[in-house]
Amino acid sequence: MVYNANSIWMHLYVAHILRYRDNSIPAELPIRDAFTRSTDGPDCPIANCYTVEEFSSIAAASGLKTRLIGAACALSEIQLAREELQNALANPKLEAPHREFLQGLTFDGETPLHNGVPAGIDLILEMTV
Repeated sequence: MVYNANSIWMHLYVAHILRYRDNSIPAELPIRDAFTRSTDGPDCPIANCYTVEEFSSIAAASGLKTRLIGAACALSEIQLAREELQNALANPKLEAPHREFLQGLTFDGETPLHNGVPAGIDLILEMTV
């Protein structure tokens, strides 16, 4: 499992809720740094997130191939998508990449999807030689 940059966690929870609604992370902090602060506590030394392409590039440099298996949404992400999505989209401060991600979501029942893949924080990849 790898933290997924294309997730509700990144584009709704971190980008909107923590930075603008709760003001618990400074809005001027780079979004990936803000993400790091949001996951495993303030003392966690490493909590990076990746797109499939970013992680595949890293793996390829080590001679590994990756294949997307899917992604898993935390229950909190599903609840946030249901309760906060419209508030985030109405926020004029929300930056374009986050707004575009959220506007592009589709839903399979309760599960938010990004390009047909669950938009969850847990990116699941198969790695082979």
